[in-house]
Amino acid sequence: MMNKVLNLLLTVSREKIISVNALYKAGIKRVGGKNIPYIYKDPKASIIEAEIRNQLIPIDFSEYLDFFRKTKYFSITISFILKENVMRRDVQNLDKNVIDILTKYIHEDLGIDTFDDSLFLDVHLSKSIIPKAKSEYLAIQIRESTNNVRFDIIEQPEKIYY
Repeated sequence: MMNKVLNLLLTVSREKIISVNALYKAGIKRVGGKNIPYIYKDPKASIIEAEIRNQLIPIDFSEYLDFFRKTKYFSITISFILKENVMRRDVQNLDKNVIDILTKYIHEDLGIDTFDDSLFLDVHLSKSIIPKAKSEYLAIQIRESTNNVRFDIIEQPEKIYY
């Protein structure tokens, strides 16, 4: 299983997420005479989720199911390949949505009950511009994390340098 790597190339939505706080919004709904707080996804985030999910559905993930089940921690690299305006595109907020979408897809659609976003121990992001590209893309790589620095389990650290 070691050295298993999943590479995906997906097109990026033209929808722009204004802020990470805009991904999910809080609301109150009336249920049985009581006001109940709930969280709902912003319509733009829902559009992006549908676009990405529709690109994931036709992919055969069968050879990765054990990888998702048995790997302790993952490293994810998300590379945004844009046509222009690398400074104006708010990809830092889009990356949260992409990770949520992938996690939900692996957990719910592929049936990996133990999978959630806390397993992404390393998260790497990059942006690049290819002005003549036909579309804008998301290049995603998921692999086993080799990061073993866990400060919460070090019993007697001598010194920690920052």
